[in-house]
Amino acid sequence: MKKLLLSVGLLLACTPSSSTAPPDAGQGSIAITGSKPAGSAVVWPDEQFRYQQPQPQQPRELNVPPAERFKLDSGLDVVLVSRTDLPTVSMWLSFPTGSITDPTGKRGRTSLCMSLMSQGTAKLDKIAFEEKQADLAVNVWASSGSERVSTGVSSLARTLEPALDLWIEMLREPGMRQDDLARLVSARKASLGQNRAAPRNLARRLWPSVVMGPEHPYGRLTTERDYTSISRKDCQKFASGLGLENATLFVAGAMTKQQVVDSVGSRLTDWKGKTTVPDAPIAPTPRKAAIYFADIPGAKQSQLYVGHPGPMRTAADYEANRLNAAILGGSFSGRVNMNLREDKGFAYGARARFSYYKHAGVFAMTSSVRGDATAAALGELLSELRRMRSEPVSTEELAREQDAAIASLPALFDTSRQLLSTYASLSFYGLPLDYYAGFVGRISDQGVADLRTAARNNLKDTNLSILVVGDGEAVLPSLQALAKEESLGPVVVLDPDGRVVKSL
Repeated sequence: MKKLLLSVGLLLACTPSSSTAPPDAGQGSIAITGSKPAGSAVVWPDEQFRYQQPQPQQPRELNVPPAERFKLDSGLDVVLVSRTDLPTVSMWLSFPTGSITDPTGKRGRTSLCMSLMSQGTAKLDKIAFEEKQADLAVNVWASSGSERVSTGVSSLARTLEPALDLWIEMLREPGMRQDDLARLVSARKASLGQNRAAPRNLARRLWPSVVMGPEHPYGRLTTERDYTSISRKDCQKFASGLGLENATLFVAGAMTKQQVVDSVGSRLTDWKGKTTVPDAPIAPTPRKAAIYFADIPGAKQSQLYVGHPGPMRTAADYEANRLNAAILGGSFSGRVNMNLREDKGFAYGARARFSYYKHAGVFAMTSSVRGDATAAALGELLSELRRMRSEPVSTEELAREQDAAIASLPALFDTSRQLLSTYASLSFYGLPLDYYAGFVGRISDQGVADLRTAARNNLKDTNLSILVVGDGEAVLPSLQALAKEESLGPVVVLDPDGRVVKSL
């Protein structure tokens, strides 16, 4: 106790009083006082190095692991990215079908049935199935998209064998229980209701029907009635139509080719069947040029979408398109973000990008803006789009986005799941598996003239698809004035399921 009291006394003795500044306070240091008088100045550091912007570190070396393609005895196509330095293994089994095959009156079938598949097996109900995954520290899943559905498993290399058993059990003997289906349908209906109440969610729901067309396979909307009409038998029939012929297995992580043959091939030898590949959809048929509006009374913000159908992912000028979109709105420094957020204060952010289906592309600028700035913000997006077409980008903008594209590449190959996503995406779009080996060169070779040509070819400023979701009472008058001023066509009001309510 005496030692403790002595230490405290020494500490107090060495501590300056509340009114005493450090002895050497002055230029190059901060004067800190315990009770600073109101209005007294603080002296900030003035070292010379603070006038120099820190130099960026050297980019990480890009290590693109090679992919090996081969077939199992069952005929299943395999893409293997062997990374024995990783402690994990991830697998995706991808089937070339998706929501574009959903029958009329049962839209949402593919998505719902793939979710139902992941709810358990014939032997294990949902809770037991999830407990089994937790016991093994594995993840078994199923997902769906417009033109592919996938199931997969991720595990530590040391628990791969039991993980494969559980995954194959889900694939070959899915539970498909009626109570699980009823729960999923109820959740989907509730989600639709929630989406109708938020501008961002409702705009995301309606946008494909505006830019691709309401009856196009990429633009069709799912309703509560669709979900209600989907039965357990529909899902059983869908699952039984998934065969290994035309499917592809992607494997990444701590596995060799022989291990794939021994561990996976042996478990699939008796799986027969063929997945039917759907025909490519027709070309997009966007709704007639107009400002399409969906009303959410009382909404404080509006969600904006401006765009049009775009080039496919396999387009020869993909790199130029990517850089143009990045300059326009691919990052915080993008033009639309600097305009709407930094200059005008209309929004927290604004973005622009090309996105891709298998057989089509879409260009879109998006932003969530203050309700009272809806028309003004839309006008600024249109102005920035026209500027991209009419003026060349600066060399500084081009260099910035080239550097960003190159610097982000290593992240595509860091983990087994990222490896799978990267190579599955290449396969989906029909790109070569060694695509990224030449990516740095292709990005670096793009010049200002290349980007300007691509902008004129692939960025439109007429016949645009425009969608606004917000408070109609507050924003419709200004939108009508903007539509007339910019010759954008009428303002067409849609209901939450994309049906036309009226034209203004």
